[in-house]
Amino acid sequence: MTSRVIVSVLTPRQGYGPRSHGAIALDIHECHGRSKYGNHWVFGTEPGPWFEPEWFVQIKKRWPWQNHTEGQYAARMIPRLRSINPDLIEVHNSGTVAEFLAEKLDVPVVLFLHNDLAATSGYAHPRDRQRVADKVAGLFFVSDYLRGRFLENGVQARGLVRVVYNGVHWPETVPPEEGRKKQIVYVGRIHEEKGVFNLMDALPDVFARHPDWTATVIGPPSYRNMGRKNKRVRRFQGLLQRMQQRVRHFNFLPQEQVSIILQTSSVAVTPAVWCEPFGRTSVEAMANGVPLVSSRRGGLQEVLSDDCAIIIDPESPDSIRDGIERLIASSSLRREYGDSGRRRARDFSIENSVKSLDAARDDLFASIL
Repeated sequence: MTSRVIVSVLTPRQGYGPRSHGAIALDIHECHGRSKYGNHWVFGTEPGPWFEPEWFVQIKKRWPWQNHTEGQYAARMIPRLRSINPDLIEVHNSGTVAEFLAEKLDVPVVLFLHNDLAATSGYAHPRDRQRVADKVAGLFFVSDYLRGRFLENGVQARGLVRVVYNGVHWPETVPPEEGRKKQIVYVGRIHEEKGVFNLMDALPDVFARHPDWTATVIGPPSYRNMGRKNKRVRRFQGLLQRMQQRVRHFNFLPQEQVSIILQTSSVAVTPAVWCEPFGRTSVEAMANGVPLVSSRRGGLQEVLSDDCAIIIDPESPDSIRDGIERLIASSSLRREYGDSGRRRARDFSIENSVKSLDAARDDLFASIL
């Protein structure tokens, strides 16, 4: 255990608790306590309850009715950061916050990217990514795909660059194929880029031919405007109503309950249309022994091979349907893909992720001494 102090900074909209976390928060939480860097604080806006309350610092808004801009959020954490006096600040997914803190504090700042910064309006131009690259001490990415996207068009990193894959819990044992329900599962946001609407369009044909099968969808709709129901939400609700009792939907479930549902399911589907930054939900499904039907775009190319998942065209409901039905038709094929997926997912265990992250931190400290 080292005495160095590290602060992880979430984005203003990220929760950090058992009832309010996203993928980034879950990754930080699962590494917390396993890393040799045990003095590890987490900054965010989560009102509670928190994963590690003794290590969490809530950055409150000046006025309850206002939303933080990223600049305001970064400014309001400066006094507490100075009192903690960390040896390293890891800013997750916000170039704006990373730039601000790197300018204001005499502390090395790492920008830790879980999404494609080059696809955001403030950093689409190479000169904007070069500006943040010049200010931070390091750049960490959850996939080589993201690393390549950030450095496109001649962007040069001044500091350390490392790929640190997300880690997932890898159970020592999972239920056998024979003991699972005839259930299809999807975990992820309800958004067109995730391919969930194409999956929902594929399911009626599946159910018509396999009336004893059902589906479970876990994930929140993506919408703004103070939570008002928008076109996407209405479309999703319409699709649910078409299939009545065949599909159940959970807006959010704690990770423990998600794992239980995965371990009782016979097919998982991750039909991402966009380029996934990494593909955590695909790895979680494989770790829990669920045979996977998936696209292979973006970071998923580093995660999936033909022998551990059935690869489909996510923009084609027919392709998604055919992939699902291949698995429904053969228990031996489900067993084969479940076993090969488990073997592949072990490479992305939390333990391996922590080792990789600690090695990257070691290299970072060595580079700035």
